[in-house]
Amino acid sequence: MLAAIFGKKEDTASAFTASASGSNGEAKLSIIAEGTLCRGDIETSGNLRVDGKIIGNIVSTANVAIGKGGIVEGNIVAAMIKISGKVQGNLDVSNRLILDASAVVAGEIKSKLLSIDEGAIVNGTVTMTGNSSSENLSSVAASKKEYAQ
Repeated sequence: MLAAIFGKKEDTASAFTASASGSNGEAKLSIIAEGTLCRGDIETSGNLRVDGKIIGNIVSTANVAIGKGGIVEGNIVAAMIKISGKVQGNLDVSNRLILDASAVVAGEIKSKLLSIDEGAIVNGTVTMTGNSSSENLSSVAASKKEYAQ
């Protein structure tokens, strides 16, 4: 069932649900249903699925999925985020961000891992975190500068 909630890719769904389990082993899930408008910030230790609209910030120690009809006007902080809908705000992802083809994001993105399907729209900056590649690029740029002199 959760594979259907979080998306088409089985391995992605498994990864989304693995980190937020209740005492009986089932993942805790909160749903903002289609047609629901929520004003205010949301904090959760479980998974969150948004098919309605949230005007406010979301903080989750687990995973957040924005469905195709879902809209978030606010910042999102989570371990993993999958977006099929629209987000206007900054994203701070400690693990993986997945943008489906229907995703529209306007804001700053910080993520360790990033997957963007063809057709997704991103208006903003993207910063990859927890990655030594940026340090390597800085040292390469410094080396080029020294070599040029």
